[in-house]
Amino acid sequence: MTTFETFNHLTRDLRLDPKDWVNAEHARFRKPGVYDRTPQTVSYCPGWLLNLQLTCPNGHAFVPNWLAKRPPLMPFRSGGKLFRPGTGEVTCSTCATLFEVELPSVPRKGDVSLYGDEAMRDIVATEHGERYCVTYTLVSRPRLAVDDQNLLAAYRELKKARLGANVKVHCKTLFHDERGAAATAKRLPAEQASAFLGEVADLLASQEGKLVILNCAGVVFKPQAFKAKERAACRARVFGPLVQFSIEEMTKQGLCPQFYFERTENDGWAKELFAGGRLTLMWPFMTNTLPVRSPEFVLPTSSEYLEFADIVSFAVADNIARRANERDGDLTPARPRLDLARFGTVHYQGFMENGDAISKSSAGYPWQEFYKGTAWE
Repeated sequence: MTTFETFNHLTRDLRLDPKDWVNAEHARFRKPGVYDRTPQTVSYCPGWLLNLQLTCPNGHAFVPNWLAKRPPLMPFRSGGKLFRPGTGEVTCSTCATLFEVELPSVPRKGDVSLYGDEAMRDIVATEHGERYCVTYTLVSRPRLAVDDQNLLAAYRELKKARLGANVKVHCKTLFHDERGAAATAKRLPAEQASAFLGEVADLLASQEGKLVILNCAGVVFKPQAFKAKERAACRARVFGPLVQFSIEEMTKQGLCPQFYFERTENDGWAKELFAGGRLTLMWPFMTNTLPVRSPEFVLPTSSEYLEFADIVSFAVADNIARRANERDGDLTPARPRLDLARFGTVHYQGFMENGDAISKSSAGYPWQEFYKGTAWE
């Protein structure tokens, strides 16, 4: 195993290319003041890590502070070869002994692109109070070019037949007329719009094994003050666990995920989560020491995979809002615009009452697992 005395020795001996994104992700924290100015705002840690105990040389077993801010433990690349950290320093919480802990390592097999979009819903006021639903979806692009091309060709034909050629789909526009939304899908009668979404869901379900759909949804009670800051906190609560879960699942397979998110007026909170997450002991365990590139925030028209993510998020939010209204609202039968089972197997995430995230892969929303013991079950 090759070892280096300091970061400067590593940079000199490996002749690292600073323009290589793998090196740039690590090296940016070496710039004066960047590490100190980067906030570590990640507050969620996967349950399996919280149950993972380390043992120091003196025999003390303890669970480290996985989210404490620390210098990054990430790989470098030189001459096309990855140099990955094999160990990381940890301090025993009992005797303060500093020792090395082995980091996980999975052979790299390739890259995978994941496209994300969100949907929000106000849940009508009931005797339980007003609530707010945030749901976020990631859809992967098939890794084989032929599968990618066939899927997009089928989707474009479907859009051409139902909406018109070169139309950009956004569900909010489909169901709610937004004037001035040029080159987006026109508003259709609700039944036709729902039928179109169902056909898209069937198309995505037919790609099972070629692409992956991951979704996380959270419902919170609205505080009296519910403005931009509170909304961002709700989004981060859903976004963080979903991204962590997807990174973990992809890197376990040797795949390095590249994230593309729809650009908004305020993406700072999402960028902070990624940057801060790198400055934790959790990061090398979650990534299996594979390189993970910072996300790109792109225009909604940049990829049809963003449209897929929008459709799934819209459908999940619609199902949750309508079920809430049916079970503890005005008791109107739910009749969601789309049966989620039509998407095929989706990797869903939800939250228990104590805030812990739970996961379930299923065809159809796992109401019984996520809302057990409630009216929504």
